[in-house]
Amino acid sequence: MARMKKQVLGKVSGGVGDLVFRNRNENNYIALKPIRFSTPMDERAVARRNKFKSAVQLASAMNSIIPLKQIWTNKTSGNNSVYNRMVKANYTSLVNLLPSQYTALTPGKGFTATSQNIELSAEHVRINFDALGTNSGIDLQIEKTIRLACVVCLSAPTNPMYSEIVYMPLISTSQNIVLSNPIDITIGLNSGEKDLFNIYVIKSFSPG
Repeated sequence: MARMKKQVLGKVSGGVGDLVFRNRNENNYIALKPIRFSTPMDERAVARRNKFKSAVQLASAMNSIIPLKQIWTNKTSGNNSVYNRMVKANYTSLVNLLPSQYTALTPGKGFTATSQNIELSAEHVRINFDALGTNSGIDLQIEKTIRLACVVCLSAPTNPMYSEIVYMPLISTSQNIVLSNPIDITIGLNSGEKDLFNIYVIKSFSPG
């Protein structure tokens, strides 16, 4: 946008050809008219936009879990925000718009935790892990407690007024680590989360 220093035309507004004139704070400004852009509506373009939308929704849920956001802040680098890095990291992992086995809530690798049972209901999310063991690399002098952060993906709503996909961020309270004992973590759902859970037919779970 250009600014006219000599106001020989007085106050100017409107458009002439490809030029647009505006007057702001007693100054005249000239800009080019924006190029008209038609959003592609072919099947592949729509699929890309929907996939990106799902990746953005997932990143938003992940970013709302403060300890998870802090891990991304400490373990990744770049000029983009943590939120944008989350979008980029998981965009390619989505299959049919939904998280897959390759979708990661945390950057890089931590210790291995093997789950034995996962309960997903309108009341709670519960997951049982095998004992982490003394070879997990966890130093109990430093890392004394554990929390479970997870994102529940809800899809196929029974009410068409709701979004096709919703991501529900959850995090447990802290509990002490005993490396030789199995770990049992339960996250209760609040009333709003319970109502939302019951609206969707398909539920999947991504722990971190």
